[in-house]
Amino acid sequence: MRSFKSLLIPLIIMVLLVTGVIIYFVTSPGSGSSATDPSDTPQALIVSTEDLRSVSVRKPDGSAPLIKVLIEKVSEELSYNYVYYGEDKDLQATYSQNKMSDYAAALSSFGGELINGDAPLSEYGLDTPDYIVTVELVSGESHTVNIGRFASDKKYVYISIDGRSDVFMVSSDKAEFAAYKGSDLLESQILDLDYSNMESVRFTRTTDGLDIAASVTLDQESQYPVYSITKPLNRDSSVNFATLMNRMAKLDITSFVEMSSGDLSSYGLDKPSFTVVFTNKDSSTVTIHISANLAGCYYGFIEGSDEYFKLSERDYSLLEAQALSFIDPYVAYYNASELSSIKGTYKDQSFVFKLDVDEKEAISDEHATCELDGRNAKIFNSEGRSYCAMFFESIVCMEIGGIDTSAAPALKDPVTTLTFIGKDYKTNTYDIVSRSADSYYVFENGEYTGYYVFEKALFNNGGQDTYSYGVWEAFKLLNTAISENIGGVYDIPAE
Repeated sequence: MRSFKSLLIPLIIMVLLVTGVIIYFVTSPGSGSSATDPSDTPQALIVSTEDLRSVSVRKPDGSAPLIKVLIEKVSEELSYNYVYYGEDKDLQATYSQNKMSDYAAALSSFGGELINGDAPLSEYGLDTPDYIVTVELVSGESHTVNIGRFASDKKYVYISIDGRSDVFMVSSDKAEFAAYKGSDLLESQILDLDYSNMESVRFTRTTDGLDIAASVTLDQESQYPVYSITKPLNRDSSVNFATLMNRMAKLDITSFVEMSSGDLSSYGLDKPSFTVVFTNKDSSTVTIHISANLAGCYYGFIEGSDEYFKLSERDYSLLEAQALSFIDPYVAYYNASELSSIKGTYKDQSFVFKLDVDEKEAISDEHATCELDGRNAKIFNSEGRSYCAMFFESIVCMEIGGIDTSAAPALKDPVTTLTFIGKDYKTNTYDIVSRSADSYYVFENGEYTGYYVFEKALFNNGGQDTYSYGVWEAFKLLNTAISENIGGVYDIPAE
């Protein structure tokens, strides 16, 4: 899932750099398990800077250039020189020693927690990983780290090492660093706002009238800001919004541009297309104005400064992202371990889906239980795909179709009602009411949310593709799998 691309490193990485990263191994937490011989315990790799030769990252699908940082020891006092060797290397650019140092440290240090469970790698996004990290040591030894999807809370990401089946959960900054491009390592930062001092942010766009306001809080564990959208609706922000705002707060430019006030219209700065305003806790503000995209780049200035700069289209394309992509995309996302049950109704159909899943355990794991209307729902196909996971995902990954804050629908005759009951006994109810022939308004606990979903979120039949079913078609398929499975296995008949 899924990436913050231009974040500065968390405080913990800087501490590691100062003190020197020691080689150690992370063992299974073994909740409730007995002691084992250390030689039998799965291990996660962490390498000291002194032993590190290079770090490289690639995407398996080849959709991004290979990124590689070489580490050269220049003195016996543990002083190092970092050299950028990525495929997108700009021979005219200067790459930051600090950024490359942070990058290499972050992607050679994988301490985390072993996941107890027997779910297939696909449940963690490790069958087709997002990124493959290669860590080369001075000794000639090398290690490969596969980075999969984010955990539900977005604070952790799943990894596997050297082709082993063991799955570890590590800090999400690993995926964020892995998503870096060469431009993220350039020496070009002109703004460095203090995340801990930020109170709010506002992003406006003249091209479509977009106006988003968000409050800002600091996550104490990661030291990254958390953006909660307050306008045009109350909603958690998405990775896209957080990535864009963090990029603006730590503004990296391509170059400065000489221009006079008479030149502003030529660069689209007489009437900027994008404006970002950061408000700090002391009520001071920092306002950044950005032009429209002009021949593959943007121009901008910080209010109160007479310096103008150029931004690359590649690094700041999120300025033009669809409005919907800036909000949390799911109507009601939950981790399976948070819930005791989900109830649903549609016309004369209804269900009670009961769950008992431990924290950090997948719904498909051996010790997890799930029942649909009192029947065991842990049925799989021949390839190991779980039908109870499919049904659960169709509900908690139901995507928002669009924003319609100008509407004022009445909560009357809902087509579908979904009720989530947490292990903490908190209950959230979502009523889905007709909007058009193929869309539905969404109410949360009796209040209109300001957004709607499309019909396919409820009624799409994915056929053999078990990742694209709507809620009620997934319900029907799970019912069939429960009724017709043989030894816990059911395969959808070929069309």
